[in-house]
Amino acid sequence: MEYRWLYDERSAPGVNYSNPEVAEKYDQTHSSLYDPIQQACATLEKIALAKDDILVDFGAGTGTLAIEAARRCKKVYAVDISPAMLSQAKGKAERSGIGNIEFVEAGFLTYEHIGDNPDVIVSLAALHHLPDFWKAVALKRIFDLLKPDGKFLLGDSAYSFPLSEYQSAYNSNMSKMKAQVSERLFEQIRTDSSSEFMTFTWILEGILDRVGFTIEKADYPTEWFAHYICTK
Repeated sequence: MEYRWLYDERSAPGVNYSNPEVAEKYDQTHSSLYDPIQQACATLEKIALAKDDILVDFGAGTGTLAIEAARRCKKVYAVDISPAMLSQAKGKAERSGIGNIEFVEAGFLTYEHIGDNPDVIVSLAALHHLPDFWKAVALKRIFDLLKPDGKFLLGDSAYSFPLSEYQSAYNSNMSKMKAQVSERLFEQIRTDSSSEFMTFTWILEGILDRVGFTIEKADYPTEWFAHYICTK
């Protein structure tokens, strides 16, 4: 007998991104942290997309990266668990005149790809919504989905500070965030950092290695975030 055993990605702690009001204000709320278009373009430059490439964006959110990728490659699959976020992404794509994006309501654990396997998979600031066991399952699914020699670009919350410094690192980061962002976003960051499933870089890198990826480049822009370019 096969038992149903799957983490419910819709039940993830933290901000409810299925709330249409939250989705509508997402880009504006995060504008004090980064320029979304600039960030998307910088991310895509790391992987040198070809015009015939197929790309899957897990945790596509409001679609900024998917839209910029669609300008550069053959087809993009924008995957997100939140219908409200996908609605924002679809609207942005339509206003931009972009037609080579397929929007899929699914998560890391439930997405079923139809068509040729992707050349590139990207996930930014989404994987930390899963506990570590399910991160491993998600990364194994991503590895299996990619074409041989395909690229996986992962950017996510991951701690590179020493375990012994967790309290001072937390205090330092919160102080920086409080000075940089709105009170509303600060409260969101503070809540998320204590309730979501961020992990250490050495754990995340161990999982990437265990599922079969070769980490070509690892970059730690802060002690709270990591970028990886991986090859299957």
